[in-house]
Amino acid sequence: RILKAQTRKYKLHKNVSLLSVAQRCPPNFTGADIYALCADAWFHAAKRSVETFETDPSRSNDASAEEVIVEIDDFITVLGDIAPSLSLDELQNYEQLRQKIEGPSR
Repeated sequence: RILKAQTRKYKLHKNVSLLSVAQRCPPNFTGADIYALCADAWFHAAKRSVETFETDPSRSNDASAEEVIVEIDDFITVLGDIAPSLSLDELQNYEQLRQKIEGPSR
């Protein structure tokens, strides 16, 4: 759901499966990590659009922000550069704290 919300204003290529992107993310990715992933994927796609324009100026319409199309490769490329904000131990500690406050998961 977070990926869908973060990418709602993006033009996603038909090869993008948000489920596939989510499955590639480490289990300790936070909402902030997912935000960074999406922003970096968009930026990677924008750089690709600019590079395309620079090599072929006749495609000037493709270089506008509205025409940036994020592909699955953009997500995969930047995913390797983003480290989770929390370690698995920290995530486990937060889960234990949540359970103390709320009680066991339903």
